[in-house]
Parts: sequence; C-alpha cells; structure tokens
Amino acid sequence: MIDLRDPVARELLRQALALQIRSSGPFTPEELSSRCGIEAARCAELLEGLVAGGLINRIDRIGEGEGGPLYEVSEKGRAALRVVLTGGVFDAIHVGHLFALSEAKKLGDVLVVVVARDSTAEKLKGRRPIFPEGERRALIEAMKPVDAALLGREGFSLREFLDRIRPDVLAVGYDQGGIEEAAREAIREMGLRTEIVRLPKRDGPGLASSTDVKLRILKGWGQGGSEP
Repeated sequence: MIDLRDPVARELLRQALALQIRSSGPFTPEELSSRCGIEAARCAELLEGLVAGGLINRIDRIGEGEGGPLYEVSEKGRAALRVVLTGGVFDAIHVGHLFALSEAKKLGDVLVVVVARDSTAEKLKGRRPIFPEGERRALIEAMKPVDAALLGREGFSLREFLDRIRPDVLAVGYDQGGIEEAAREAIREMGLRTEIVRLPKRDGPGLASSTDVKLRILKGWGQGGSEP
C-alpha cells in the first residue's frame, strides 16, 4: 500500500486527477507515465499501490483486443486532494495572468482553469479575442501553475463546471464580482461546500491587463512607430 506522505506517490495521484479531469474519463498507465515523466514499470507499480490503498480504481476491460486496464481516481483519492477552479478569457497573456494563476495554485493541489470560448468572450467583452480559443487554452495549460485547462461551453455555464469539477475552492479575479455573486448562488443551490476566494490584484511594474497590452501595441506599432 502506498503512503501519501511519499511525495512521489502524492504527485502521481495529483497528476492522475489532473489527467482525469482533462480527459473527462479514466486513463491508461501509459498516459499517466508520459504525463509524469516516470518510467512505465515504476508508474504501474505506484498505480497498483494506490489501488491497494483505495485511492485509485482499476477498471478491467473485457473483450478481445480491448487492451490493459484503465484507471480512475476514487472518491477517497479525490478527497485527499484540494482542487481549485478558476477561469477567464486570457487574451493577450501577460504577467497579471501569471500572478493570478500562481495565487490560485497556492490555494490547493490541482489547479483547473476554464478558458472562455470565442463566442462567450465576445458577449462578455463586446469583441472577439485576438487569439482563438484553442490557442488561448493551449497557452494557459502550458503555464507552470496550471494542471488542466478546459474550454468553456458556448454561452457561460458556471453550474456545469461546478457540477463536473466539484472544486474545493473557486478562485475569482479581483474584477469578477459578477461571477462571484452568481457562483455563491449556484453553490448554495447545488449544495456544494466550495469555498470562494477573491484573488488579489497584482501591484508593481509591468502590464497587468489585456487592455494595457493592446494599448501598448497600438501606441508603439499601430502607426508604424517604435517600441515605447
């Protein structure tokens, strides 16, 4: 049986949950091994230890050519980790985004980020994003604090992601007061125990909003000028 005080075992469980959330279903040992950078045999050994401890469920596939077993994080395994959910448009990524995501990650073990679809962003901002949704999602998921980045649904559906992820913490931006109010109502009506945390605004030098980035570009290069 694996002890979660072992940092390698805990990291494997953390990565397993992130992978499960990302793929919306069970995973193979090969997928987990690749994600964690752990040699396949060692990954399989650790997985079986987590299975023995009730932290991971093994799903044996039955039928010719079905391949080896699949795995999923159990309720016990899920309860051992603290999941943080946050979201946004994330157009023209800047240091303010990195600061917010880093602060959100401090609130738990697994950080899941919902990236707004182009149509949703247009409704919220009154214009289409500079970067299309697939690129924005890929950029966010590549950031170090982020464990999984998911595209939102057409139209804003906070309840859907609260129900799917059932986060321990919902981290909202300092300027997302409307979302915070809607989230409190949804959490109460859904009977969740999700804690809502308002992320701080970053102070200090550097561009801290996508609007600042766009204005800097227009000022510096829009009229053929040089960088300010």
